[in-house]
This record gives sequence, structure tokens and C-alpha cells, in this order.
Amino acid sequence: LITCCDLRYCTTDARLCVKEVDVAITADIGTLQRLPKIVGDGHARELALTARVFDGAEAKRMGLVT
Repeated sequence: LITCCDLRYCTTDARLCVKEVDVAITADIGTLQRLPKIVGDGHARELALTARVFDGAEAKRMGLVT
């Protein structure tokens, strides 16, 4: 859902992941289409293939939040 937003904020202790992959459902809200434009191809592929949980500080380093 965060990829749909123009302004993206979170706390440093927030826990984020590509939930659609984590629960094995179709990502039909556009998360996987928008994610590479926001964080780059490498990070997007890793998150989409692993559903790894990451914190707000890492989200900022990736460019997912400001």
C-alpha cells in the first residue's frame, strides 16, 4: 500500500515487507509494478522474491520513505 502514496513516512521501528508475497496472494494493487521505480530494480527483486521484513531505517536507506 505504501507504494501508492505520494508522501511516504514511517518510524524507525516500523516493520515493512511485501505482504502479498509473504501470504502468497496475487499482488493486484500494483505494488510490484511501482516498487522498482521507487527503490530500484535490485531492492525490488529481493523484496518481491523473499518477502523479507525490514525496518523503517532500512526503508529510508532504500528510498522507500522520506
